[in-house]
Amino acid sequence: MDYYWRRIAVSEAWGEGEQASTSGRDSASSPLVADVGGGGDQERRARQLLPRVLRSAAGAGAGAAAPQGGVPTLRALVLAFLGRHVTDVVAQLGPHLAPLPSDVKACLLCVARRRGVLRNAVLLALADEGWTLMDLAGATALTERAVRQALLRCPRLRALDLRGATAASASLLAQLPELCPGLQVLGVGGSRALDEAALEVLGDILPHVRLRAQPQEVVQESWEEAVQGGSTSLPDPGLPCGLQRLELLVWPHAPPAAVHTLRTVSPTVTLLDELPRLAGDPEAADAQSSRRSAARSGGGGGTLDDCLAALVAEGAWRGAGAGDRRRNEAAAFEELHIAEKFRIAYEQQDARLRVKAQREAAAEARREMRASAAARELAKWLDAE
Repeated sequence: MDYYWRRIAVSEAWGEGEQASTSGRDSASSPLVADVGGGGDQERRARQLLPRVLRSAAGAGAGAAAPQGGVPTLRALVLAFLGRHVTDVVAQLGPHLAPLPSDVKACLLCVARRRGVLRNAVLLALADEGWTLMDLAGATALTERAVRQALLRCPRLRALDLRGATAASASLLAQLPELCPGLQVLGVGGSRALDEAALEVLGDILPHVRLRAQPQEVVQESWEEAVQGGSTSLPDPGLPCGLQRLELLVWPHAPPAAVHTLRTVSPTVTLLDELPRLAGDPEAADAQSSRRSAARSGGGGGTLDDCLAALVAEGAWRGAGAGDRRRNEAAAFEELHIAEKFRIAYEQQDARLRVKAQREAAAEARREMRASAAARELAKWLDAE
């Protein structure tokens, strides 16, 4: 028997075959697709869920945020200073960052992600077992192995955003029920490859029940025979699988197959295109940083770490330009394999030699023209033509 018993039950009640045949023809007007990502009950349920999930993410500093436009607190200024130099702090201190409070580390991770300097070393140095939220949206420099190690260090996670993160492969998503069994909010997708990876393991992520294998002789043809048989026990209730506490799945422009699977396998899970901005939650301190963060996460709505960004002074978002990009590229080069470094060095040297050869050829032509009267007359004649 198929372990997706809920999908079979719903398909028998709703007529899954008829819906599947018409979903491709009128997916644009289908109520299944139109109900996802918009307002109504879906967004209302998300607005009720997110405050409960994100309440403990900011920790003790939740009440220390200064009002927008006001004077920042000393804590916010210190977090902004550390955030501007987070890569240097991690490089110099590394494992000595463990005594820092978990909410401070979460704020530093938020700054590193929004500045575009979130790398494996930064993530692993800041990962803390007290985190309930991890926002890795748009982190293209992270590897699957580093993200898996970070998730192992954060067993209490309740919200995880992997939209646009290239490390969110199918194998990593399939291990989320073991790595983060308490997840209630999950963000996936963001590109075609990431959509395909999420769709491949969507059945393993959604909460469902897997029936245990039973000997053939104990299987009865009806419930009455199973109850009347004195020596025969009732059928096994099954083994809960997937993210049993999952309530909200954020998937930008989810494919129709994912929407249909979600509605049939686990209709209690809410599917949204983007996270709604909560009333009363301050937006990112700098408008440019907010737009950049929204672009990385794959949507124009809110992000999971908005509550953490509100605890950091505006100085953290200043200067997030060419200097950070240069440091980011240098750090990326250091993490490359030695063979890849040799290949890049060979290509750069070859490009320099080509430019040098062109300059020498042009200089030689000028010398010949100055030394030969015939060459000068020929050049004049060609210019006249």
